[in-house]
Amino acid sequence: MLPLFLLVANWLALVGIVTLRLRQRRLLLLDPAWPFLLGMFINYCVKPALFLLAPSAVVMYDIYTDADTIEQQMPIPLSMSLVFLICFAIVDLLPSHNKRVTRRADWGRFAGSPVVYDFSSIMLIVGGAVAFALLLRQLNWQGTWLSLLTGSARSQVMLHNEGNGHYIFAMHLSQLGWCVFCFNRGLAISRNRIAAYLIRPTLFLLAVAVPLALGQRFGVIVVTTAAAFLLGSSMWRLLSGGLRMRRVLLALALGAIIAGPIGLILKQREINLANSVAMATSAWDSLELFVIGDPIESWSFLYGRSYMEDIVFSYIPRAWVSKPERYGMRAVQDVVTPVLARSNGTYPPGMVLEAYVNFGWIGVTLVPILIAKSLAFVRTKLLSGSAFWLAQVLVIWISIASFRGFGGVLAQCLADSIVLGIVVAMALAVSSVSSSRNRIAHPYTEGFGWNRVRA
Repeated sequence: MLPLFLLVANWLALVGIVTLRLRQRRLLLLDPAWPFLLGMFINYCVKPALFLLAPSAVVMYDIYTDADTIEQQMPIPLSMSLVFLICFAIVDLLPSHNKRVTRRADWGRFAGSPVVYDFSSIMLIVGGAVAFALLLRQLNWQGTWLSLLTGSARSQVMLHNEGNGHYIFAMHLSQLGWCVFCFNRGLAISRNRIAAYLIRPTLFLLAVAVPLALGQRFGVIVVTTAAAFLLGSSMWRLLSGGLRMRRVLLALALGAIIAGPIGLILKQREINLANSVAMATSAWDSLELFVIGDPIESWSFLYGRSYMEDIVFSYIPRAWVSKPERYGMRAVQDVVTPVLARSNGTYPPGMVLEAYVNFGWIGVTLVPILIAKSLAFVRTKLLSGSAFWLAQVLVIWISIASFRGFGGVLAQCLADSIVLGIVVAMALAVSSVSSSRNRIAHPYTEGFGWNRVRA
């Protein structure tokens, strides 16, 4: 009865938070708090309910445990998640975070030459594809791209990619470049048919090919949903809650199809309803990770080490610096489930377990407060019309929803900020050099403030 009681409590808490948020403020789909709540919902509401109703459909680690064991161990992680969620809500629902969207004339803060953003985004997309080709060459890959696409030989590449982090980072940046391109094209007033019918599909195929070949479902979702939301939309609709519902439904449908059936194809598994549900929710496996792990009394706290390691080491190639073999998220995984340390994969602990392994119950209380303040800061930037943060959120939205760990989100946000900051600096420099009093407004920027040059 206790697991059922805690499960109901988590459901009620989440429904209550969502209801209060919708009553306080207009629905802003790009608000980063929504993917956080989505991750909590899947991890600690949907999956526990599926375990109780149809355990065979969702147990991914049946080699290590069974549904009965999961049900017996369920109260502790559900208790942690309830405390985590309540602490997040206390800060997130503060009246000071209820800032509303500014008027349209105040928007368009992505200053500088728009041509630079177009050029940089294309270079990032093409660079990701080139980095993928160079990685295959570095690994002396003799197969075909089709064999990678079908999953028959993908593991041979992924098991030998140590020391090639610079290629992996470049491939990740192709997603950021695609989001910047979609954003720039989405705000375009002048529609160029050549760009619409030739350049866009070509860049889309380049951007989606890399995560598709590597079996990275979240990367595929980022590329496809960014296209569904941004191309043909406007910044005003995105940030004021004025998106058409059919675009929202299309993005959700794309995400579900990619995470489920397409994921089964990429993993070469049989396609059926049970496998589709298991695959679609397989990324949110924090509950199972807790159950198959060592007793909680034997865990040793990391005292923030995993957060720092994720931030410092995630995007620095081993060829440049010496870093631990297993760090950050994997360090948390090794504390919780040493039995998986011999596995080649990464089994994300989730933000709740990550907080507990670092600081105990103090972490379960304080980390969600820090997360709430961070996400509120990003939301404020979005509502003030910051294109810089819009491009960021388009990439990290899926990372937050995946709920893999807060340290990984911080690392990704920092790395993307550095790259995007360089692009902005170049745009400002070009705009400063080419500006003049009689400058004609760029057809893509007129009316959105892109052609304004800051002193």
